[in-house]
Amino acid sequence: EACKAFPGKVIVGLDAKDGFVATDGWAEVSTVQVIDLAKRFEADGVSAIVYTHIAKDGMMQGCNVPFTKALAEATRIPVIASGGIHNLG
Repeated sequence: EACKAFPGKVIVGLDAKDGFVATDGWAEVSTVQVIDLAKRFEADGVSAIVYTHIAKDGMMQGCNVPFTKALAEATRIPVIASGGIHNLG
């Protein structure tokens, strides 16, 4: 409904561990795969996804590049990497 009311303006945050969506402040890991949920959001008209691999967030070890790339390739929605980034080099 939000995507219809505000086309091109809804960004969804997806937090995950081992490819599965994490919820409740990362306390719970669901059985829903991030890529599957992203594909559902694609049909809804979400304009971007902010993806955080929670095992890397706050560790200053970089983001999970392989999975972020796989997520970006699996959907037409632009993916913004989040978490674990502390510099560009």
